[in-house]
Amino acid sequence: MTDFQLCKKLFCFEQKWQEHGTINIEVEMWDQIKTQITKMKIQIIKTQDNEIIYVNDGIILRVQSLQDVLNNPQNFTNLEQIQKLQWKKENEINMMKIVKSMAFWNGKVLKDVGGYFLDGQKQGFWREIIDNYWSQAEVYVIGEYNKNKKVGVWKYIFHNNIIGLGQYNYQGQRIAKWIQLRDRFSN
Repeated sequence: MTDFQLCKKLFCFEQKWQEHGTINIEVEMWDQIKTQITKMKIQIIKTQDNEIIYVNDGIILRVQSLQDVLNNPQNFTNLEQIQKLQWKKENEINMMKIVKSMAFWNGKVLKDVGGYFLDGQKQGFWREIIDNYWSQAEVYVIGEYNKNKKVGVWKYIFHNNIIGLGQYNYQGQRIAKWIQLRDRFSN
């Protein structure tokens, strides 16, 4: 999901929250009994105190401030991400508006994951997690951003091995042949 699509999704969420206060979504989870990935329905609730609460069957999975959600938009695709993933931004050099983004999993820094924003746009080398990242799919994507657009060669990395790759042109469009992961990749 691109940053634009994510922001558009958050805008839609904001409209629904204003109307209803609650949004229902489906995320994936690992069913240990069936030993397979299944779908789970959760509610995302916006409180009057501007908190965002993720709930399943009355159990609170995560609580965030609305400001955190808007400052660090995240598109959770599975239960583990809701419970364990945090993105944080730190001002590096205020004068130049450079901000460092880092990811945390279960409270621990994901080594070398993240990158830098310059004037609000991703810039330079980034190491990102795949959309469906979880404990059974610890796959990273590494490459370069130029003014918020992916450019050049991007590689999928799993256990320090390249397992996929492809190339983007300077408009941020995929070009040439790609070696991609299959949906729901896992160990």
